[in-house]
This record gives sequence, C-alpha cells and structure tokens, in this order.
Amino acid sequence: MSKYKEIRKLIDRIKNVFYTLCLRVFVAEILKGAFMKKAVLCFIFILLLIRPGHPAFQEIEQAGARVIGLGYAFTGLADDINAMLINPAGIMNLSSFTFSLSSAALYPGLDNANNFKGNIQAVYPLKSLPSFLSRMNLGAGFGFLYTEYYKENLVHLSAAYRINERVSTGLNLKLLAWSGQVVSLFKETKGDYSATALSLDLGLQYTISDFLKFGMSFQDVNQPDISSSSSPSREKMPVDYRFGLGFKSSKMAFDVDLGYCEDLLTE
Repeated sequence: MSKYKEIRKLIDRIKNVFYTLCLRVFVAEILKGAFMKKAVLCFIFILLLIRPGHPAFQEIEQAGARVIGLGYAFTGLADDINAMLINPAGIMNLSSFTFSLSSAALYPGLDNANNFKGNIQAVYPLKSLPSFLSRMNLGAGFGFLYTEYYKENLVHLSAAYRINERVSTGLNLKLLAWSGQVVSLFKETKGDYSATALSLDLGLQYTISDFLKFGMSFQDVNQPDISSSSSPSREKMPVDYRFGLGFKSSKMAFDVDLGYCEDLLTE
C-alpha cells in the first residue's frame, strides 16, 4: 500500500512539473505576440469545419465527395457529374457517358444506423447527333434521404446546352417527394404526412479563361408548394440564388460561392 502511495506522489509531481512548463510556454507565447497569430489560425480552422444546416432536399442535392471536400462551393467550378443538381450548365464539361453512385451516413455514431442519403446519376452527351442536338448533354438521376421518421426522394431530368465556346446554360426538372411521422415522447405515432411537387432549376456557366470559370444558378424558381394535404397553410420552397467563381489548374482547384436563400415561404 505504501509503494502505491509513493507511485501516486511521483505521478502527481510529474503532472505539476508538466503543467508548470505548459503555463510558462503559454505566457511566453503571449509575450512574444505569437499566441494571437496562432489563435487567429485556430479560429479560421474552426470556421472551415462549421457546416450549415440545410432546408428540405438540399441535403440530397449537395452530394459527392468532391463537392463536400470543397465545402459545398461548386457553382463556378461545376466540372463533373455532381454539377447536375448544383449548376446544371456544368454538365456540358463532360465529353463522354458518365455514371455516379454515392451513399453516406447522415449522422455517424448514432446507435440507430437507419439514417443515410444517396445519389444515382448519369450524363449522356449528344455530340454524335446532327444539328443543334450535338451541343446538348442530357442527364437523369435519383436521390434519397432516409431516417426512421422522415424520408425524402428526388427524381430529376437535366439538360445543358452550349451556346458558344464560352457560355453554357442548363436546367433541371425535379420531382420532389417527402414523407414523415409525428411521434410523441413515447414514440407513439401521432400522424403521417407527405407531399409531392414539381420544381425547376436554371443554371449558367461562363468560361473566363482556361483556368477560371464563373457560374450562377437559381434553384426552385417556381417556388413549389411542399406542404402536406393536412397542413393548414401553404409552404413554398424559396428560390435559392447561387453565384460562384471557380479556379482549376493541373495541381489544384478551388471555388468561391455566394448564395442567398430566404426562409420557407408560408401562406
């Protein structure tokens, strides 16, 4: 027992020495002015990790590992199949048939594993066809979000058209569907709710140079009503405005986006 106490005393002494050294280094950093620089860098790093919440169906639309890696800023760059639901004009950058399949857990670490989202998408260029059709790319896809009490499904048809060597336009026609259950504290189902609606997206991409592109998109321009039949009010999705500037070279790529979206419109 006495040996155990001696070991504990030794550990406590080591801890005290360590904490004292840490405190001295901390004070020294402040006196040298380096602490503030490191604090600012840490703050910027934390900001980069912050992820905003998404309104209905945007969690599905912002899919793909590359889009997530770019912090969901992809409106200007929009150069692969993931551009379909962000800036549909961007699928004109694809010169061959492209297929994409993605799936991810919504909230990793929860005991209930029944929460995930996914996307299946395909783009087919019409460059082998004659006349103006050769300037078009067509796409289609299906997205889903699944949790125990709430589900979303999105089916979309996409088309893009190259006006000239620098300018491309695109659109999405989307079928939105959601369903959910209202449950009490004791998980007793209080009601089932669901709704479907058609929605339209528009997009444009302008090639400034070989490395720089500007893009803009307007999502849900028709402001579809996604309220359930039992809802006492109409709930319309607001228009989501996005503008982006994308840079891409052989070694790196980045995008800066500016977006504006109002709250859900209730009447």
